[in-house]
Amino acid sequence: MSYDKDNREAYILEKGDYKEAAAQFSGLKEKDLYKSQRTEYVFKYAYCCMENGDLDSAYSGFMDVNGRKLSDYTAPAHYALGYIEYNRQNFPNAREWFERAASDSRFASNASYYVLECRFLMRDYPYVIEKGTEMFADAPMDRKPHLARIISESYLVGGDVENARKFYEHTIAGQESRNTRADWFY
Repeated sequence: MSYDKDNREAYILEKGDYKEAAAQFSGLKEKDLYKSQRTEYVFKYAYCCMENGDLDSAYSGFMDVNGRKLSDYTAPAHYALGYIEYNRQNFPNAREWFERAASDSRFASNASYYVLECRFLMRDYPYVIEKGTEMFADAPMDRKPHLARIISESYLVGGDVENARKFYEHTIAGQESRNTRADWFY
């Protein structure tokens, strides 16, 4: 039995039916696949596990990909490992994985953003101010309010009220209906 892109597993995965795809992948044996397909198989199976909420199995699979020869699946595995660690609130490890993923152009923007957020959650406010202000100008519009908020809070912790206010104004502009009482107090 061999796995190829025209088979049932690939079709199910492309449809987004991760539960069924995981069931199909679990029936495959890595030794039965061509060597050129093994890393792809491990990655896709791990991805299905992650999408199905089985983060332990997903983590194990992505770590397996990480331990293999560099491939097109290495950076996506690093990003996924960062995502899992972030969800586990293990921000130092998440930051490391996101930094590795950021070296790949496919993940550079999102991974860099998550590195910044991890640093904020680790209370590395000088880093957030330095890198966040650089990132802010080119950030997508949907990301700007949250980015402005963490930059503002970082300035405030450092005692720079004027810059904190400048960035905080970006978070409230046009979002009055979404702000909480705590936002207005801040």
